[in-house]
Amino acid sequence: MVTLFRRSQTFAALLFAGLLGLSLCSLTPRHALAADPDPALGTVTDLLGRKVKVHLPVRRVILGEGRQLYLVAALDTQNPIERIVGWRKDLIQSDPDTYGAYLRKFPAIAKIPTFGGFEDGTFDIEQAISQRPDVIILNIEAQHATEFYNSPYQFAAIQQLAKWFHPTLFADLDPDASLRELHERFLPVPYEPGYFVSLDKPEVKQ
Repeated sequence: MVTLFRRSQTFAALLFAGLLGLSLCSLTPRHALAADPDPALGTVTDLLGRKVKVHLPVRRVILGEGRQLYLVAALDTQNPIERIVGWRKDLIQSDPDTYGAYLRKFPAIAKIPTFGGFEDGTFDIEQAISQRPDVIILNIEAQHATEFYNSPYQFAAIQQLAKWFHPTLFADLDPDASLRELHERFLPVPYEPGYFVSLDKPEVKQ
């Protein structure tokens, strides 16, 4: 559990640090999955030009907006919801006719967990992590709502999340040391480990 003022925005900021960015063109058609049981590590470039290493083909995706299903369906015409393990519920609200058509064709769509948005701070970080996503696909517009940290504690939380998602890549990060330095430089109260921020890794479904 991440205990700070806007924990959902912590996760969004982590994404925009380039850790989980993804170009939609890296999604592989469903029939190719069986032929490639072991995902290979590849480099993709997101729409902001950041190069990110991800396991391809992508098998578990969270959509930052439900309307991104339009794009996924254009790439996977056989079963576009197969890889979606979570999404924002805006498609259900803004285009119920399209959602109804997919529901009739793919009844399992009704079981996909829904999330709030990054802009209003209702995105559930623990629920997202529990879905074990390979990537989370976001629109560029969402960056404006999440590009600033609300506190030094949130900055330390982002570092800890980075270590959870990519322990090898970010092995040199020390969230505790970062928080200690921020206290010494900018905060008028002495540093106490774990006093303001609690970072326990969420349980992940197997």
